[in-house]
Amino acid sequence: MLSTLSTPDPPCDTQSSESRYRAQRLGEAGYPTEAIALLGISHLHGIGFQTLVRLGGRDGIRDILKAKDVRHFEQAIGEAGGRLPPGAVRSEWSDLRRQIWTGGTDTASLLAAAGVKFCFLGDPEFPKAFIGLPPADQPKWLFYRGDIGLLDRPAITIVGTRQPTLNGDFLARYSVSCARQFDAPVISGLAQGIDGIVHEWCLQIGLPTVSVMGTGMLTTYPAKHRGLSDLIVAAGGLLISEYLPQQGPKGENFVWRNRLQSALGCGLGAQIRHGSHRSLRSEALPARFQHFSVRRAART
Repeated sequence: MLSTLSTPDPPCDTQSSESRYRAQRLGEAGYPTEAIALLGISHLHGIGFQTLVRLGGRDGIRDILKAKDVRHFEQAIGEAGGRLPPGAVRSEWSDLRRQIWTGGTDTASLLAAAGVKFCFLGDPEFPKAFIGLPPADQPKWLFYRGDIGLLDRPAITIVGTRQPTLNGDFLARYSVSCARQFDAPVISGLAQGIDGIVHEWCLQIGLPTVSVMGTGMLTTYPAKHRGLSDLIVAAGGLLISEYLPQQGPKGENFVWRNRLQSALGCGLGAQIRHGSHRSLRSEALPARFQHFSVRRAART
């Protein structure tokens, strides 16, 4: 049952053999009941990423599904900052649980088919670097595709402007080549400009690279980098995101994402401007980070 949350079982009123088999397969693919419920709740109008974060991760999802009726569910969502419009949820708790389960299993199945896995803060595979962040900065969960073991290796983070000069382009490639000498995976963000150059050069010289995405796993931005993201994974790299699977690009999300890039790497560089500059000034930025910049006037 959804309210039990000990195993990835569907609600008792949908326990057909097909539903139980689907739940078992999703559990094996890395989507426990709490993850399926998280995805299902995210489909309800008036509930977004920040509301789900404020619910508190695995334990918060578990608690909210112990609600006795729809009124208690709506109250818990309201306390987390959600605003459910009239008629957004079913009037019967059993119907609402079924709605959550159906939406969650549909999305989890889509993610699993795309090779995307999931982990909560506290799970064995959850990156240790994020556990070291201040509690308010720790992601409550992660979606990932590729080799998450890369995050346990010393790495370098390289980010920068979306409009690099020729010097910026050179310095990005040079930094990646230096990382290759230490077999250190390179962290970046899949954005246009320096990020794309970094990922592509990693692929060119055979160095694993990690993209910390500012969108959901099913929404590549820019869209032209969809092929690049596939190549990163195929070459033994990794894509990660804390955002909801179909969450699109939004400026504040890219800025908030930057704390994770900072936490994963032991270096940061290459023509820093705009959002990437804000990552350097983040309170979560480790003291060991250094950066260099190239003046825009140096374009040749």
